Amino acid sequence: MKSGLSFLLACGLIGIASPCVWASDIEAEKERLQGTWVSVSFEAVGSEKNSHTATLEFKDDSVKLTVDGKSQTYTYELDDETEPKRMDFLKIQATQVVLANYGLYSLAGDTLTICHGGPVRPTKLALREVPNSLDSLVVLKRKR
Repeated sequence: MKSGLSFLLACGLIGIASPCVWASDIEAEKERLQGTWVSVSFEAVGSEKNSHTATLEFKDDSVKLTVDGKSQTYTYELDDETEPKRMDFLKIQATQVVLANYGLYSLAGDTLTICHGGPVRPTKLALREVPNSLDSLVVLKRKR
């Protein structure tokens, strides 16, 4: 009886601790993203490859996205529990999400690859060949 109770208690503590571990993993991932990233490859459905340039500046929970000199600032959210990992850019006004650009990402050293699909999340880090797709696939390098 005692060992059964110990097991249940341990499972309960693991369940309680898991969100804390997950939150610290996300914070560590966000820390790795901080700074400026410049595109070395830019693809978008309906555009020629590398016909656009992009810069992303991550600071705390926001990202400033500049494409061809035009900038927008978004809140970004990560989910590193999926494969590939998820990165969403959100425009929030008065606690309401008014624009969502759902995406995936891969971060390897000083290379960041992001595939966004607008309101429909891509399933892999590649452009989809579907009509009216808003997909973009960008490879960026950390600016030193």
